[in-house]
Amino acid sequence: MGGVSVAGPGTAVTILLTVADGEGRVLDDLHARTPLVLPFGRGCAFPGLMAGLSGLAAGDEADIFVPRERAFGERRPERVIRVRISELPDRDMRPGDTYRYKSPDGGERVYTVSGRVGDRLVLDENPPWAGMDLVYKVRVLSVDPARRFPGLDRTNP
Repeated sequence: MGGVSVAGPGTAVTILLTVADGEGRVLDDLHARTPLVLPFGRGCAFPGLMAGLSGLAAGDEADIFVPRERAFGERRPERVIRVRISELPDRDMRPGDTYRYKSPDGGERVYTVSGRVGDRLVLDENPPWAGMDLVYKVRVLSVDPARRFPGLDRTNP
C-alpha cells in the first residue's frame, strides 16, 4: 500500500540481496533474509547496484552484473603496506581484523589486516571486493516514496 510502480528518483527500494563474485561464489548474504532499504539516487554501499534497480517493481527478481570498474575498482598494490607490529597500538591483530588510522590531516584510513610477514603485519587499504566483477542477486519487496523513510527523502546535491 502506498507504493509506487517502479524504482527511480524519489523512491526508496526495499530488497533482499546476495552479493556474489563474477564466478558465482557468494561474498555476502547478510541481506538475503533481512530486508535492506536503499534510497534511490543517493550514496550506496554497493556501487553499481542502483543503475540495475532502476525500473524494477515490487516482486521483480534480477541478477545485476557490475564489472569491477563500476563496482569497487581494480586492486591497487600501492594501498598495501607492511608495518612493524611493535609500532601498532594493538599488537594482537590477526588477518581479517580492521585497523583504523587517524592521519595527521584529521582524516581516517581503514585497513584490513591481510597477513603477517615476520615481525610485520600486512595492512590493505583496498576495499575487500576491489578487483572483482560482482553480481547482485536481488528480489524487490517494495518501492515506496522516499519521504516515507525519515532522512531518505533528500536528494544528493
